[in-house]
Amino acid sequence: MGTSLMGRLFRWVQRPAAVGPIVADAPGAPALASQAADNESLLVQSDALWGEGFRWPGGEAELMRLAAPLGLSPAHSLLFLGAGAGGPVRAFASTLGVWVPGSEADPALAAIARRRLQRAGAQLAKRAKIESWSPAAPAFPARGFHHALLLDVLAAGDPVATLGAAIQAVKPGGQMVIVQTLSGPHGEALGASVPRILEAHGCDLRIVEDESARHARLVLQGWRSQVRQMRGTRPSPAEAARLVEEAARWLYRTRDIRDGRCRVMRWVAIVPQLN
Repeated sequence: MGTSLMGRLFRWVQRPAAVGPIVADAPGAPALASQAADNESLLVQSDALWGEGFRWPGGEAELMRLAAPLGLSPAHSLLFLGAGAGGPVRAFASTLGVWVPGSEADPALAAIARRRLQRAGAQLAKRAKIESWSPAAPAFPARGFHHALLLDVLAAGDPVATLGAAIQAVKPGGQMVIVQTLSGPHGEALGASVPRILEAHGCDLRIVEDESARHARLVLQGWRSQVRQMRGTRPSPAEAARLVEEAARWLYRTRDIRDGRCRVMRWVAIVPQLN
């Protein structure tokens, strides 16, 4: 029933022929092409679905739930990988008072996030910023953060290197939340490797949670809300292209979850104390 909701979007809007094929194989959160870094129109559809700067189903409320085991407060600093267009960073800083330098690997997203944070005002900028990082060579200040949140970043590079760098960046006794989309055989291998990597670094793995069903429900809830808002309107060709492309990505995600080809997992671990 859920996938038929988004399927109706393809009959409701006509995709312009000049737009080209819909990309169907994106396993992670829909990716913003690294182009036109000054063009925030690329984010119009995801902003409408999940909230400004959010690219994860459920938006701010869901990110707060995923990070809840960290017990974040104004006394804490947070290493956040996968900052996207800056929505989560802004929320953690403004709602919880956390000092959070968000890290984003996509330069287009990072540029947009920086501009949005600047528009949010100087007060927020004291606790929130956007930094670039490379999945090919992850490096963060040693023992520089109380906690860490990694949002769908492990498939972009070497998970051993990324997790190792993140663990070294967290103060002894701090906690890590790792949320990752696992798609296909590579995803299954990645999912199996996360506990082993954490154990190799002496981390105490406390929570292993399959978020797949909830993730799919949040996708469908977001699109139901979007469809209600669009009743009685007709998008322009450019808007229709963005709408259908975004719907296609999430349609494939929910189908893969339903058919067992995709999972969304969350791990929570405690970084070991120094000997």
